[in-house]
Amino acid sequence: MIQNNFYLRTHFDLTYRVFHWLMAFLFVLMLLAGMGFERANNNEETMTMLVGHSSIGSLLCILLALRLIKRFILRSPTPKHKLTRLQLLASKSMHYALYLCMILVPLSGILTAQQHELAVNVFGFFNISDTLISGYDESVFLDLRSFHSLMVNCFKVLLLGHIGAALFHGWFKKDEVLKSMLFSRTKIHDTSKQA
Repeated sequence: MIQNNFYLRTHFDLTYRVFHWLMAFLFVLMLLAGMGFERANNNEETMTMLVGHSSIGSLLCILLALRLIKRFILRSPTPKHKLTRLQLLASKSMHYALYLCMILVPLSGILTAQQHELAVNVFGFFNISDTLISGYDESVFLDLRSFHSLMVNCFKVLLLGHIGAALFHGWFKKDEVLKSMLFSRTKIHDTSKQA
């Protein structure tokens, strides 16, 4: 009689879920801040928006770093969903593309601010954009700003796709994919088999 024990996790652990939803909330604030930049009427309002933008962005960078460490270095366990090979490929591609955008958006934003010699103030306490770059090169600034805008727009498209896929799994397929990231009780099924 041989017994093989295999435990199937149905939810991401609490830390994963906290990172996910906290980052989602902060990203929404960042998108709203982007709209605020367009509506700023003077330099004072623009600088106020910039401090808020920089502060939220810095928090997101810290959370992203912790999430990448947990995902790719510590390799914390994740749920294994019943997906087709095509669905699994689409899911991995979407997640890697989101991670890439989450790295390139703040990086390009900081470089854009540096080129324009703008401070990236974190809660008004310190500037993370101190640089050896001096002087304003309009063409470089415009290229960096365009790249930053492109990455933000790519992130928006990917985010809509991510939300759409989650809702598809939750509302139409009614499987465990969406539930695995919600704050319901974590379950670990024992699928032991005896032979």
